[in-house]
Amino acid sequence: MRKAPVRKLDDLRSPLRLLLGKTQLAKELQGLSMASDVAASTPGNVMLRGIPKGMVDRASQVLLEITPESQIARIVIEEVDGSVTEYRSISNEKM
Repeated sequence: MRKAPVRKLDDLRSPLRLLLGKTQLAKELQGLSMASDVAASTPGNVMLRGIPKGMVDRASQVLLEITPESQIARIVIEEVDGSVTEYRSISNEKM
């Protein structure tokens, strides 16, 4: 576990600012747009694409899956080295 002020989280594996609603997507992601070429994991959700500002050298893109209620259901971070990190909300999934 790591403890750090939310405003100082800049690690690609720490998307807490987005999940906690502590930021505006348009301020964090450059080129924010619909990613209509990427399938959402849940029908009815939409996909957004952007590149984290200040991290162009580390991330090739970030995909966000957004529910009809404007909640983030999934975050996919694609790094320039080809690695992919995915976060999913489990609030609506069966455990």
